[in-house]
Amino acid sequence: MEMRLNAAQLDAKELRGQNEQLTDAVTEQKRFITELEVKWQGESDEMKKKIRDLEGCETEKNELKTRLGTEEEELNKVKGQLESDRQNLEREINSLKTQLEALPKVCDLVGKTNPESRKLCGLPEQQEEPKKEEEKQKPSQ
Repeated sequence: MEMRLNAAQLDAKELRGQNEQLTDAVTEQKRFITELEVKWQGESDEMKKKIRDLEGCETEKNELKTRLGTEEEELNKVKGQLESDRQNLEREINSLKTQLEALPKVCDLVGKTNPESRKLCGLPEQQEEPKKEEEKQKPSQ
């Protein structure tokens, strides 16, 4: 019986050792699970933040697209107005060219001694006084 008792004590001791090992393994596994949960929560929070950032970027992108469309419409209006102004100015230039071509014909008919007609025809102003002084100086030389 003593032998049985010794064997039972050895078995009990071995079982306690195995129980301690299993308890330590379970504790280690629980610690590992806790670490994983903390890491997962951190990664999950980071992922949620990035998703919010992405959504914010998408919203900003859509706002910028809308703004770009508005700006392009305004640009097209300005281009259209510029083209219209250009055409109007070309017509005005052509009209002025026609008037300028007719001007020499009028200048041929108008007396060139009148200061106003000289100005209208683009002729330099007459300087009678200096010419008279020059003529006076020529005979005395």
